Formats: sequence, structure tokens, C-alpha cells
Amino acid sequence: MKVIKIKARQTTANYKIPEFMKVHYSYDLPSYSTVIGMIHTACGFDRYVNMNISIQTKYCSKQFTQVYFYEFAPGITRKDYLEKYNLIVENGSTRTGVNRTFRKVELLYDVEHIFHVKVEESMIEKIRDGMLKPKVFLSLGRSEDLLVIEDVKIVDVQEKLLSSYNLKYNAYVPYEFLKENEDVGTVYNINKKYRIDEKTKLRIWDDVAKAVIFNKNDVLNGKFYIDNDDDIVFLR
Repeated sequence: MKVIKIKARQTTANYKIPEFMKVHYSYDLPSYSTVIGMIHTACGFDRYVNMNISIQTKYCSKQFTQVYFYEFAPGITRKDYLEKYNLIVENGSTRTGVNRTFRKVELLYDVEHIFHVKVEESMIEKIRDGMLKPKVFLSLGRSEDLLVIEDVKIVDVQEKLLSSYNLKYNAYVPYEFLKENEDVGTVYNINKKYRIDEKTKLRIWDDVAKAVIFNKNDVLNGKFYIDNDDDIVFLR
């Protein structure tokens, strides 16, 4: 089986856990939908391309930092309402209230990624070329967390029986790979594919992957896919 292998890095990254609003905690890895969206942006696709991907990530450290956030309220007219805002911007007869606040953001530093991407054979070279020459500057997570592509190539992947394989990166392992194991740890629901509801303009998730996060240096045994660089692959 031939798949695209992407090696990339980031100086900083935050892969926001959506349940937390005031403090922006981060997953240790980007979600499936985040990586798929980045690939679509890089290649300039104007329609959804079905793909199975494997996500592996490691980082040097994790720390909190404080970041400015801005909130805007256009069309403000009442004086008592104006007093709720740090700044009022006037444009003719209209006024916009602006609030600037601090929020804590959890950042990963010196982040490295390995992504494997499986698509239809006719799309393999298109995605490889698109990742080598992206249409825009790429980011992953926040828009300010730039992504540097270090290597893109096509590799062969084969299923092998592994004994005491030490993971080199943190990784999403799809639950179906592990469902016969009674003690697999916390199972996460990781967003993968969505569509926009025409009425509400909100995202409707059509595919949510069940996966377990395994950490660097965890040991795996059993049948798994391996590429020809001896890196493990968890396609979902």
C-alpha cells in the first residue's frame, strides 16, 4: 500500500480543547479535522477529498502563556452600555465597543509531526506536490502557529507482527485497533469530517473518530502497519 508521508515542525502550537473557554488548554496532538483542513488548504482543493490519515506528534515542553483577546460589539449606542467596553471606535453614526482581555493559552514548544495520508491512487501525486509547494503559508492549530514542511514522499506500508515496538512519537491509535484489549486507557472522540448546516451555518460532524492517545516510548505488540522507514502507521 502506497501512502504519502509528511514530516513537519512548529515552533509553538495550541490544539485547543473545545470544552474549555476561558483557559485554552491544548491536546498533545492536532485533531484529524485540523490536519485534513491543512492539507486541503495547502493543495488548494475546493471540494472535500476523502482521506485516511495517521497523526504522530512530539514536543519539547508545554507551558502556559498569557495572550490578548479582543471582543467586538458593533452598533453600540446607549451610554451605560458603552461603559462596559475598554474602547469605543466611531465610524460616522455607528459605534463599536471593543474589549481587550488576557487569557491563558497552553502552548507546546518545538513540535515535530509525522503524518501519513492514504488517498485514491489518482490523488497521491497531487497531494505530494501540493504539500511540497503549498498555495499559502501553512499553520496548524492557531493561525499564528506556522507549520514548516520538512519532507514529503511516497512510502510503502505493510502490515507486520510487532513485538515490543517503542513508539517514537505520541500518536492517535484508532480504537478499532485495540478493542480486544480491555485496558486501553481513555478513549477520545476526535473530530474528522464536518459539513456546514445551510440554515444555522454551524458545523455538523459526520465523522468522529474514537481513538486512544499513546505516548512516546509506550510499547506496542501485535499486528500494525509499518512504512519502509520503520515508522508505525495508524490510518483512520
